[in-house]
Amino acid sequence: QQQQQQQQKHAPVASGGPSLAVPQQTTATVAASPASPDATNTFPWPDVDEPQGGPKTTPTATATVTTTSGKMAGAPGPAGAAGTPSGALGAPSAPAASDAAAAAASPLPPSAQPGAAPATSAPPPSAESCAHFGCGKFAVGRTCQCNIGCKNFHDCCADFWATCQEPQNGNGTRQSGAGGSTSSTTPASPPPPPACQLRPTALGVCRKPRIMARAGIAEPEQCMCPPPLVPHTNSSCNECFEAKTPQRMTFYMYRAMSPETYPMENVNMASLAGVMWYLHREVVGSTPRKFHITRILRYSVTMMVTQDYYNKTPNQFGPFVAFDSGSARGRNSLWADFGYVVGCQLVDPKLFNYVPPRSLQPSCFPRDSFACRAPKWYSLPGPCPEEKVPDKDPSCTAAWPGGMCPTAVVTGDHSCTYFAAPAGEILLDELEGIQDYESWWIGTNASNGAKTPNGNIEYDFDTDVGVGMDFWNGRHDEANCTRRMDSVVKLFKLKYPTLPQSLPEPPCV
Repeated sequence: QQQQQQQQKHAPVASGGPSLAVPQQTTATVAASPASPDATNTFPWPDVDEPQGGPKTTPTATATVTTTSGKMAGAPGPAGAAGTPSGALGAPSAPAASDAAAAAASPLPPSAQPGAAPATSAPPPSAESCAHFGCGKFAVGRTCQCNIGCKNFHDCCADFWATCQEPQNGNGTRQSGAGGSTSSTTPASPPPPPACQLRPTALGVCRKPRIMARAGIAEPEQCMCPPPLVPHTNSSCNECFEAKTPQRMTFYMYRAMSPETYPMENVNMASLAGVMWYLHREVVGSTPRKFHITRILRYSVTMMVTQDYYNKTPNQFGPFVAFDSGSARGRNSLWADFGYVVGCQLVDPKLFNYVPPRSLQPSCFPRDSFACRAPKWYSLPGPCPEEKVPDKDPSCTAAWPGGMCPTAVVTGDHSCTYFAAPAGEILLDELEGIQDYESWWIGTNASNGAKTPNGNIEYDFDTDVGVGMDFWNGRHDEANCTRRMDSVVKLFKLKYPTLPQSLPEPPCV
């Protein structure tokens, strides 16, 4: 409940002008923050002291630092309520009683009384301060905030504690009540900044919430925050935080393909679990295979949502768009207003029980939620996305260039939201252990030499088993589905040993 309230409180309000109704999508919770006085949006690992590699180590000291953390990545929807007011504003301390009485009896203004300091005009408050903004409400676009929630997100303005914070236990600034106001002589002081956990320094040792992984196929293995989490602003600290800006993320996407070759633009792709779900449901249950699919392609995709889309809906993915022959009609307002954002959606594992391994999406919580157990499909908008491939012409392509970046430097601009680099392919035949699919399902009539189906089929929906093979048996059996995904990963590793076996994939948020 506390997390949902923070999401609603920090939900941005759409600006005026034309608006786009963004489809609702199921989202994962990323990194809930602990409920404590100095809570930080850190990753809630239960076994935070367990090293991932090497001997178990315990830090001998903690560093005290100031952090900057992001707001929660909430699900798309209407803007939430304004931030909760932080209470009575701080005020200067009152003079001692005797001084106050003398000042009241004097006919002179305070500045002209004996011993008074010369009157000076106060400097105007900084533009990035609570004295300038006022206290109590969250506002999109500010570099710092003055609502009570800023303490949890560590984005308070420098003068928040002195200007806006209520005193606690009688220590601090003025309080007001029905009987008037009281004051103390001690000004409010900010609480100490949260301590951080030092990162292990031993080579090859990585402590949760960080993971040992590669940030891309050309990157070395490192102890990193899983996407879309971001590291502590102090590089000596181990914590990972929820991002409050669009993040550049690199992970594997897969596509089931025929022998044809074309660029990964205006297409739908999938996670490992998602492509196996698609093959099991749409392809291997017929002879010949649907769409003449023969292989699984793997791509290393770097993507980044646009700032315009993130401002409206603070997610790292846009809405999923289904492409048919390179066309997705009726979406021009999305592309025009927010850019060619990469979309994501979840498919139901109850139909085909392909559950992503936890090691593939370490930043997804709660672990047993639908969002963390469901396969994912993606959409990659390209040039002239309204028209089918034969109808795309140069003028349409120039007017609607798509989101594929010219290089791997993905900027998050409207027309540079992703880059897809090939990372290998495997054949369904070698995955299933057959020599040649055509001769496997087609036989020769001994009497007349005619080619006819011999009865073999990779998977039969009615019996939930194959005929002539057992690779696809048991669509509801999670263990069998996991075994099939493991076979795909092992075959890619066998054929491409220098490429990482996996890259951590972000949840569909």
